[in-house]
Amino acid sequence: MARLATSMAVAAGLAVSAVAQTPRFTPVSLGTSNSKGTGVAALPDGSKVYITSDDGTLVIADGATGDFSKMTQPGASCKTVASISPDGQEVLYTYETATNSVIQAYSVSDDSATWSYTVAGGKLAGAPKYSEDSMKVYFTWNDSEGHFSVLTIAGDGMSASETFAKSLTDLSVGGPKGVNATLIDTDLGFTGVDVSYEPMRNTEEEDDDGEGTGEYYLKEGGNYRFGEDNGNDLVVFAHLPKGSPLDPNYPTSYAFSHYYAYQAGLSGPGEVSSLGTTTWASIRPPILSKNGVRMAVAAQRGNVRAWTENELISQGANIKVNIKQQQRTNAEPSYSTPSFNADDSKIFVASNKNALYGIDATEPTLGKGDQDEFYLPYLWETLTDSLVEAGTVATQDYVYAITSNGVAHKLGVSDGIDEWAGQAKLDQLFVQADFTISDGKMYFVTTQGLLHGWTVETVPTMAPTPFPTLAPVVPTEEPTSAPIT
Repeated sequence: MARLATSMAVAAGLAVSAVAQTPRFTPVSLGTSNSKGTGVAALPDGSKVYITSDDGTLVIADGATGDFSKMTQPGASCKTVASISPDGQEVLYTYETATNSVIQAYSVSDDSATWSYTVAGGKLAGAPKYSEDSMKVYFTWNDSEGHFSVLTIAGDGMSASETFAKSLTDLSVGGPKGVNATLIDTDLGFTGVDVSYEPMRNTEEEDDDGEGTGEYYLKEGGNYRFGEDNGNDLVVFAHLPKGSPLDPNYPTSYAFSHYYAYQAGLSGPGEVSSLGTTTWASIRPPILSKNGVRMAVAAQRGNVRAWTENELISQGANIKVNIKQQQRTNAEPSYSTPSFNADDSKIFVASNKNALYGIDATEPTLGKGDQDEFYLPYLWETLTDSLVEAGTVATQDYVYAITSNGVAHKLGVSDGIDEWAGQAKLDQLFVQADFTISDGKMYFVTTQGLLHGWTVETVPTMAPTPFPTLAPVVPTEEPTSAPIT
């Protein structure tokens, strides 16, 4: 397996691409100078942008002009990015009060409030995620332990109720296969969730040439026990470490830290299953490929773990990469959520020591006994001048990252070379919040409350089709015009 290391892809002398970032509008002050932006989401066409801030404000902005309106919750704070339903009809925004957390839904069409749900006494772990049909919401929350919940939205769209719930105690006592009740740390929390809308598992069947058939289903007997015809959403989450990453007593390892999956049954609520265990936890959720056959997580102490196709069923991670970290003796989590590129063939992750990595998601890393002195477990490494805290965002050809001191990067997915050569800088502005790219447009918010909108890629106006859309031209038997005399 060929791997390329680009130890310093942000090299001196690289020219900034002629098709670099083009501002869509002058940076817009959202009037949150005493707070900071915490996340940005956008409709697929970029027509509306949703910005959350830690003073509890949801800002709804026009993606072309930056003009905006506000929804404010006095005395509250917001720590998660907004979530947009797959049908494009609704957006979720969450906020915390002194005692509770609230999930608030708004209509996309007219920005009116539709329904809300209160998590009494708990703190949401990350952004809730919609189901594929936009009628359910999956989320995790923490009090003295972790909880996973499913909300079902009423038919009239004006209320939601909890229809499934599991706590860590539920999972530790008579819980899923692999959860050891005597060894698990029962006061661990849960990370946020990620969802695959088309979960599949590879069959073990082979064709006449001994090759895999390419068919996928949820295999009976694996960690998903709900039947081969089950195409329901697949939801994953992991254990959140106890305490704060800044606490000197922050644990560096656990006897059993689990990765979990939830899937509704064919004719019932389904169950939470343990995908497996590790000695590390994570402050960011695991991420799934779109078809649910691959997963990756950036865990403590610079450990990136990922699963290629069949391994996610019942085996341990078969991609193991140790990335740069500040100190080997501390827990040192990655602060940035990883990402897959558009075809799920590569994983991108930021370390907490000023570096970005591209990792092959299709092949296992080699065991120590099979590695030679030149072997690297990643495709490339690109150094940055500051920490990356916002999650990376990847398209088919590029992965985007913004450092905490406001330098934006556009890296080639295969080589890690920065098309912007480190020159896309925001003077004296800082970025920690997750950002988004929609229809070739990149939207992000600074800690000072400035919304930016850039055009960063040219999106094809018509997607390629597997077959020609026009019939071949058949020559006519007769000339179509008279000879020129």
